[in-house]
Amino acid sequence: MLYHYLAVRTEKYPNVDTKRLYVTGLSSGGIGAFDALAKYEYKFAGAVPISAGWDPNMFQHKQGVAVWAFYNDDEKKFTQDSCEKSMQEIIKNGGVARKTVFNKKGHDAWSWAYAEPELIPWLFKQSLYCPQ
Repeated sequence: MLYHYLAVRTEKYPNVDTKRLYVTGLSSGGIGAFDALAKYEYKFAGAVPISAGWDPNMFQHKQGVAVWAFYNDDEKKFTQDSCEKSMQEIIKNGGVARKTVFNKKGHDAWSWAYAEPELIPWLFKQSLYCPQ
């Protein structure tokens, strides 16, 4: 479904740089960002999941993905652990993975993440990896 949507949009807007498509989301949407990156290999140049964990097994054998994950230091243990393991898998397979943990309480890490001054420049440096 998501891939079909992207194909339609890039046909409608032919000047879109398809090597620089990014996905982000917060909480359940952050899980969706991890999911999109894992399921639609070679479609997204980078992802910014916020306050979200994911199954690290989904990133085995995936090459060249770039992720910058954000969460608060008191997020649920599952979120932090699964995010950390996913990022280790990404690095192990040649990808780029960063994380920022805010010294904040609660679930709202997105207010701080989207205000991070380095985020957009970092994201726009990421380009789609497509092995031949």
